[in-house]
Amino acid sequence: MKINKDHQIINSLRISSYSKYNFLIENNDDCHELYDFIRLKRLPYIVIGEGTNIVAPEYFNGIVIQISLNNINNDKHLNVGASVNWNELVEYTIKKNIYGFENLSLIPGSVGAAPVQNIGAYGVEISSLIKSVECFDLSNNSFITINGSDCNFKYRHSCFKDNPDLLILSVNFVNNLKKEFNLNYDSITSYINKNNIDLNNIEHYEVAQIINTIRSSKLPDPNNIPNVGSFFKNPIIDNSRLSEFNNFISWPVTDNSSKLSAGQLIGSIKHLLPSYENVDLYEHHSLVMITNSKASYNEVLDFKNSISKTIFNNYSIHLDVEPTIIT
Repeated sequence: MKINKDHQIINSLRISSYSKYNFLIENNDDCHELYDFIRLKRLPYIVIGEGTNIVAPEYFNGIVIQISLNNINNDKHLNVGASVNWNELVEYTIKKNIYGFENLSLIPGSVGAAPVQNIGAYGVEISSLIKSVECFDLSNNSFITINGSDCNFKYRHSCFKDNPDLLILSVNFVNNLKKEFNLNYDSITSYINKNNIDLNNIEHYEVAQIINTIRSSKLPDPNNIPNVGSFFKNPIIDNSRLSEFNNFISWPVTDNSSKLSAGQLIGSIKHLLPSYENVDLYEHHSLVMITNSKASYNEVLDFKNSISKTIFNNYSIHLDVEPTIIT
């Protein structure tokens, strides 16, 4: 257990940010100490992984909880500590011939943060890979295991978003999926056709390489350009409105609803947005908000609000934010 006061909140938007307390969990006993600490201080608290999916305030008058559990055990299932870097896990599964993770290559963040918003990319969501999640319940000082089927996984959503008292310590993944690849996503199909790739002999490390190439061509590395990846979720509309969006990419969700490309919607109105000194849209993908490392919390939120308001005024569509906005 490590407790630091007035601790910097590392975040990939590089907003200058600090919290009153930072509590680092290094083993299960620390969870009970955290439970007591929260009740002693009577302050709000939030769990943060690598800070790649948050908008951090200049000062959080509360407790930032971070995990330092880096185990990877591959036995009956794949058990992975919450602080393991997600892409390092993907690379591990490729080396160990564990299938299913290859489409999720290069997604920033930690394993513990991944189930919270049910991360997904190129036709695959993490929910399809999760067997169960090991948690500590901050509401009653107890350890629990939640089966994947009980995590209420939806598009960029899970029970962990609904219940911030559930502190994820490790995730149990399936490790026995068949050698079957999900290559039906448009950009993957286009890349395969353009490069004359033989699908009869393709291996999952090659699939990961394809994903890495496509992703790197569209999305900036947060280590080089401050960003939190996709800032908005793709909106879901009733199919009765599809005719209004004939020129936009859409995907079926249910028999009565479809998902629209938020990036394409934002790209269509970006010329209407006010300019900001320290924040902008990424030139290769309008769904990604970037900063120059000097942006303030309020500047990021003002730009976010400008985008949301302009989209609603032009299309009568509400855009939901993907990253967690800490208040």
